[in-house]
Amino acid sequence: MRKQQTLQSTVSLDGVGYWSGQKVTLTFEPAPEDHGIQFLRTDQKSPHPIPATIHHQVPTPLRTILSHQGQTVAMVEHVLAALYAMNIDNCLVKTTAEEMPGLDGSCLPLTDLLQSAGIARQNTIRQQLVIEENCRLVSSDSPDVWLEATPAATPTTFSLEYHLHYDHPAIGTQYHLLDLTPQTFLNELTDARTFILEEEANALHHKGLGLHVTDQELLYLTEGGPRNNSLRYPNECVRHKMLDMVGDFSLAGVDLVGHFVASRTGHQFNAELIRRLLSSSKKSRSSPTEQNQSTKARSA
Repeated sequence: MRKQQTLQSTVSLDGVGYWSGQKVTLTFEPAPEDHGIQFLRTDQKSPHPIPATIHHQVPTPLRTILSHQGQTVAMVEHVLAALYAMNIDNCLVKTTAEEMPGLDGSCLPLTDLLQSAGIARQNTIRQQLVIEENCRLVSSDSPDVWLEATPAATPTTFSLEYHLHYDHPAIGTQYHLLDLTPQTFLNELTDARTFILEEEANALHHKGLGLHVTDQELLYLTEGGPRNNSLRYPNECVRHKMLDMVGDFSLAGVDLVGHFVASRTGHQFNAELIRRLLSSSKKSRSSPTEQNQSTKARSA
């Protein structure tokens, strides 16, 4: 068990949304105990907080969206991953636009910013959700698409394992495994960038989406590799999928203790697993219990 934490000071950064092309400023402010992570749309006439919990997640392909009382924030997974991985439990994130900034496609600018703010320890204990039985989601379309939570190897471990396969020469089969801590996130995941296949990018451009995004703000993958860019890791793509998992799993609103294994899944599976775990648990500040589940879900 650990104590809750918040920021020591207020920090901000500017960027541009991938989908909208709209300029946005994010401001991260300290928050009191049990506040959780909340977003506030300061561009709205009557802004109200949008809690970063699974109850406010809107099922959407390719990105994570939160909505509450008619106000929405989009592409929040990188912001949430940075906060969760750094053990920042209470924070008000003020935003001047709906979509979070794409930055360089990774969490690195965010974790650098949060480290510069400093972390303040609080007095209240952070809740845990301890996985005691297996919980597995399998795609109704393909048995190769699945996500599973199993008990942790030790009483405090939150570990992630991802098996990625794309029938594309720039990706192929990739794998990564780590026990998540603030330091392992900084060492192994924070700088792993968003990737997109060249044909996928072209399809979005034909729809008028992402026209402003350059090949320096994410990885455009051609058959010969990244266009006008280079990989930070040989398996950078699978590391980024794990980064997204951390952001989506943060919507549980508690520290997770367990081992999570994914095969070719995305945001929708991540969110559905958290829903299943929370609905089957009796949360407490010490050791919630899990009920064994085996279920089918559509591929995301």
